[in-house]
Amino acid sequence: MELELDCEGSVPVLGERESLVSMIDNLINNAIKYSPANATVLVRVACEGGRAVLIVADQGPGIPPPLRERVFDRFFRNPDQTQSGSGLGLAIVKSVVDRHGGEVVLGEAPGGGLMATVRLPLAAAEAPQPMLRT
Repeated sequence: MELELDCEGSVPVLGERESLVSMIDNLINNAIKYSPANATVLVRVACEGGRAVLIVADQGPGIPPPLRERVFDRFFRNPDQTQSGSGLGLAIVKSVVDRHGGEVVLGEAPGGGLMATVRLPLAAAEAPQPMLRT
């Protein structure tokens, strides 16, 4: 497995550190878990349109479009999924994103697989600590 990071420098986000780390951890761990051997998982961090953007793209089976909103429900799993799991990872991601005033969208990664895109408000330049720089 290859993990590739593409980051455009400092992308400050104001929020609760442990929750944001949990969100990132869940997205990357899912991407690794569902990707085949020798695959590449891409993690991209950037500022776009005045927002912080985190993209995690894998080369796994993806999620069919009709199920992409359902997978954010606690304990829901794609009925065709063969990997083990509890169905909580993406529910945690959605909860963290919602609490931080952001949005998360699932789509198809270039070349197949799943691409999770998280958009969060950027921290103001004069924002006090705690600040997580992603």
